[in-house]
Amino acid sequence: MGDLKEVLLRYSGTAQNVKAPLGSGDGKEENSAVDRNGLRQALGLLKKQNDRYFALCFMAAIMLFVGLFATVFIKMNEPSVLKGATGIFGISAGALAWRMFKMWERKTQIEFFMHLTPNVDDKTIKTVISVLSKKL
Repeated sequence: MGDLKEVLLRYSGTAQNVKAPLGSGDGKEENSAVDRNGLRQALGLLKKQNDRYFALCFMAAIMLFVGLFATVFIKMNEPSVLKGATGIFGISAGALAWRMFKMWERKTQIEFFMHLTPNVDDKTIKTVISVLSKKL
């Protein structure tokens, strides 16, 4: 599907990859309506994709815990193996936790835009999207 910023820019009508020659417009700002249904559908697909990756990360974290416990019980008398296993587990678990927090943050942003879309007029949506997409 893509990134949240790409989806927002595509449906706000302010896509940054569109280029026009100088002097091609009449100097007036284009006032096109935001495709609210398309935006909600695209955000919904992005949310489902995000949820799927979050579940995969959660399962990977569970597998890491199970693998560490199995290693501890199997190699209980070999401290060098346990040191290596706990080090690998710590790095991997930290990376997974960081990624899961980022996905949770993105999920919150997506849900914010999904709830904002039907309740705000076009001008306000475009303003909010342009301001917040710069921060993404």
